[in-house]
Amino acid sequence: MYKIIDLEDWERKEHFQFFKDYESPQFSITANVSISETLKYREKHNLPFFLTVLYCTLRSINEIEECKIRCKKNKIILYEQIGVGFTYQFEKQKLYSNCIAEYFEDFRTFLEETTNVINKEKDNPTLKGENKRDDLIYTSCLPWLSFTSFTNPYKNRSTDFIPRVVWGKCFEENDKIMIPVSLQVHHAIADGHHASEFYKNLQGLFNNPYVFDSY
Repeated sequence: MYKIIDLEDWERKEHFQFFKDYESPQFSITANVSISETLKYREKHNLPFFLTVLYCTLRSINEIEECKIRCKKNKIILYEQIGVGFTYQFEKQKLYSNCIAEYFEDFRTFLEETTNVINKEKDNPTLKGENKRDDLIYTSCLPWLSFTSFTNPYKNRSTDFIPRVVWGKCFEENDKIMIPVSLQVHHAIADGHHASEFYKNLQGLFNNPYVFDSY
C-alpha cells in the first residue's frame, strides 16, 4: 500500500528539488550503537544474531516516514510499509545472495519467514533478487571489521532513493558491546534529523529486547 504525495503541498518541495538532481545526492553517517542488552537476550533465547539485528534495523526504518518515500516516474510515493533486500553469505560456497524479505512487526513471524527465504537461497547463491522493487531498504553486514565509515555502490545515484544500512563487527567499549552501523540516504527525501531518528530508534530497540517477547 502507498499514497502519492502532492509535490506542490509537500513541505519538502524546495529541499527535494534542490537535491534530487545532484550527481552524488546521498549522504552517509556511521555511528556506534550499544547492543549489550540485546546480546544478553539473544544468548538466553538462542536467537540468530544476523536476523535479530536485521529485524531491529527494518523496524527502526519503518518508523520513519521519510525513509519510506521514493520517487518513481516523477511521482513522490510514500509506502505504508517497506521490506528489506539483504545480502547473506553462505559458508559452503563462500558466496552471498541478494535476498528479499517482508517486514513483520511480530518478531517470531519475521524470523520464520526470513529464515525460509534464506533456506531457499542456500544451494544456489544469486545476485538477481527482485531488483525491480523499490519498497525496500538495502542492508548488508561486514562482521570481520569494526569500521568507522562506509559508502555503498550505486548504478544511478540521482534516481536511487533506497536507503542503505550496513553494520560491522562488534567491539567492547566502556564495559559495553558496541556495533558500528552505517546509514546512507538520499538527501532529497531525508536530512540529518531523520538519520538521527533512525539511530535513536535502533538504540531503543537494542536497549529493550522485550520487543522480541513474542519469540
